Amino acid sequence: MTSTLSVFRHALIFGMAPVLQKLIALLLLPYFTHYLDENEYGIRDLLVAITGLFPVLFTFQFRTGFIRSYVGLETPEERRELMTATASLMGVLGVLASLSFFFLWQPIFDFASAPPVSLFFRVVLTVGIFLDIGIMILTAAAQAELWSGRIVVLNLIQFTVGVLLNIYFVVGLELGALGLFLGYTLSSIVSLVGLLWISRGLFGRGVTLTRALAVCRPPFVYSLPLWGGSIAYFVVRYIERIVIPGAESVAALGVYGIAWKLSNMLVVFLLEPFLRSFDVWRFKIYAEDGEINIIANSFRLFMLAIGAATLILTTAGVDLFMWLADERYGGAAVYIPWLNVAVLLQCAYSITASSFFVTARTGLWMKIFLVAAVMQVVACYVLIPWLGTQGAPFAMILTNGFLYVGSIVFGRRLWRVPYRHGLAVGVIVLVTGLSLARQSLTSESWVVAAAADVALIVAFAGVALALRWVLISELRRGWQRVFSAVREKVRG
Repeated sequence: MTSTLSVFRHALIFGMAPVLQKLIALLLLPYFTHYLDENEYGIRDLLVAITGLFPVLFTFQFRTGFIRSYVGLETPEERRELMTATASLMGVLGVLASLSFFFLWQPIFDFASAPPVSLFFRVVLTVGIFLDIGIMILTAAAQAELWSGRIVVLNLIQFTVGVLLNIYFVVGLELGALGLFLGYTLSSIVSLVGLLWISRGLFGRGVTLTRALAVCRPPFVYSLPLWGGSIAYFVVRYIERIVIPGAESVAALGVYGIAWKLSNMLVVFLLEPFLRSFDVWRFKIYAEDGEINIIANSFRLFMLAIGAATLILTTAGVDLFMWLADERYGGAAVYIPWLNVAVLLQCAYSITASSFFVTARTGLWMKIFLVAAVMQVVACYVLIPWLGTQGAPFAMILTNGFLYVGSIVFGRRLWRVPYRHGLAVGVIVLVTGLSLARQSLTSESWVVAAAADVALIVAFAGVALALRWVLISELRRGWQRVFSAVREKVRG
């Protein structure tokens, strides 16, 4: 249990700032709905999907191979050489990705039914692509070094700067969707500068192009099979943004996008911070032939934690959003319980797919993901025209469920970790049932709504304890260790 808590200790430290950001972002999201209509939010979601493709295409999923190689190197000199070579190559790839978008944007926008944008807007999007690639590799190095405290500080700084700039550009200057991207780009510059500063000691002397290619070859070979998987993942995650405007409208995408953003907070602010720590731990445990129960316990506890967070989001979070947001976005609440099912399935397979990564069978996982991508495209083009926008979360549920089952069936042959899949499915079913029960309750009284929210959260905790999904002694020990870890970080 102690080693399992070490995974969560680093994950919590990585996630402290994002959890705070989540609370603030939940308040700011409805605030912006009063200044951005559905079309503006639809444009925002469409452009996120378009620009997000370029870092995926041009980085070759190198981050995973980099972390694996970095952790496996024995001397600081070898790590500095790898870091220098990787940063140089990523810089070149970042320039190529940015230029490709800048000159190919017209046919891409036409395919996606995206409205035209100004030259200045296009420059902002181009710079943002380059920054995403630079930040990616520097953050990977910080993760490998387990610099959780430093990442927390940088996250808080970037988030604060981004929020202030967004308010200024969207509310003050009324720039619409452009204001959101301009604020993100400028805050990303702050983040990149900060990452360069804290990681300056990780760089060595300059390397020649030949040497850089030689040093980066092992992580590149490891990561290349994942590249196809990352493209497939992008399709799985964003294809509905392309389908909805054509089948419905950009405004419909805007309402759906609000729901997706609320649900996706579980991924951005809980799953991803956890995986930053878990990525390193799973390699260490497998390489050192460590206790696999650490992985199994991490899965069990994380599914319970993300299940509780999901229920809180669907109850109190949605209530707060609906109270603060513009009434034209009220329809977003219909999608959230079903989007959350897809997110919970994503959380499950993100952990159980570890067997493909630690055993270097990433090619197999890529094939599974490619099948999932095809499934997602077909499901979106069938379900969205048939069921309207509601078909989008149903398509995601089908695809993520397939990925979870695939990770179980094929993954257990590679690394036999005693995951409690019945518990995971039980958490998903319980959270979904309670969420739909809350959605069926319509009351204008805040007292009744708050009482219902509390009752459902208590019901979740009661079922978890009654079925022994978690023990009270585990909760007590976990809280004590987390509190001690946080206190040490603050004092340090």
